[in-house]
Amino acid sequence: MTVSKINSEAIRVVLTHTEVLSCFGTYERLFLMNDGTKQVLTALLRDIISENRDIYQNRKILARVKAQRDNGCEIVLSALSVGEARMAKEYVASFPDSESLTQALLMLYSCRTLCTESSLYKCDCGYRLILSSCDEAVGLLLNEFCHAVSCSALEAEAVREYCKLIAENGVIQRYGAAFKGI
Repeated sequence: MTVSKINSEAIRVVLTHTEVLSCFGTYERLFLMNDGTKQVLTALLRDIISENRDIYQNRKILARVKAQRDNGCEIVLSALSVGEARMAKEYVASFPDSESLTQALLMLYSCRTLCTESSLYKCDCGYRLILSSCDEAVGLLLNEFCHAVSCSALEAEAVREYCKLIAENGVIQRYGAAFKGI
């Protein structure tokens, strides 16, 4: 297991193929993310979290697990601040294609508590997803899937005015539920 600090609020943990099999038995158990898997992850990460109390003390932790069969897995632990000081009014995420949009929606669906409202628009150069009442961690997570993330009310209004509305109110929940089996 390799542990490295990404920045002042995030840590990356990398498990080799052998370590994944040792901890979880199979990749299928890791992919299920059921209560048993969560218990193993909690036990595995407990020492790392306690060693980094300065980052995680009195804060919620977002654990993002990415695994690829036979290639191990990466776990990113991000500290989320408590309270509304870190809540942004709106994010506008720009996606070049439906594949990257679908991947982002599935990721956001798995982190259900991060956003409360979402609307999807089609523009000439791809798709725009407007997210309202989101934790700032959403902006960091979306950067992996989209080519731009903005926290501008002006840009959100421009998207609403000039782009075609595809779906409104609860896009993450609807699309996430529909595509979660993919």
